[in-house]
Amino acid sequence: GFRLGPAEVISIVGGGGKTTLMFRMADEIVDAGMCVITTTTTRIFSSQIDLAPFHLALENPAKLPGDLVALLQLHPHILITKPPESEFGKASGIASEHVDKIKETVGISNLSILVEADGSRMRPFKAPTAHEPVIPSCTTLVAPIVGADIFGQRLDEANVHRAHLVADLLGVRMGDLVNPDLVSRLLLHPQGGGKGIPAGARLIPFINK
Repeated sequence: GFRLGPAEVISIVGGGGKTTLMFRMADEIVDAGMCVITTTTTRIFSSQIDLAPFHLALENPAKLPGDLVALLQLHPHILITKPPESEFGKASGIASEHVDKIKETVGISNLSILVEADGSRMRPFKAPTAHEPVIPSCTTLVAPIVGADIFGQRLDEANVHRAHLVADLLGVRMGDLVNPDLVSRLLLHPQGGGKGIPAGARLIPFINK
């Protein structure tokens, strides 16, 4: 449904299974004979890192390894993060400008980059706060997603990350039922799913699960 070209930079935002979607898209890109780098501009669980076929942990993501192109020939899907923090069970991702640098310096015409650019505290639906999302400027496609398990649930913090922001943006009340109209309005809202989209990038909302 995303109609991907051969060298996309896709930033996945929102809630409802971003990491799972990112790795599924990576599998399809590799199956099509292309290369892909996955990463995050936020954080990723160590258990999710284990799902990647090849993980490159960089202390300093500003310094890309000189053999990255050769590594991609051996491992067409590489996940790049900072080293995991064992006490938290998570790893920090890389800064958005480092994603831009990867795009500029890795001279492979069939390389796509997938970026989890938002956090949602495991909730299926969210609104971004002031510092979110963290979308690289080289992004060609922004995919705001929602988990279908939110439909029919109440608009509250148990079900929605930053539910009060959703209520404020859409002019609805806390405790209202979350229906498809409410979800679609937020996914397309310039301060919701469309927040921070770079000039020229496409916006394709996605219903997950």
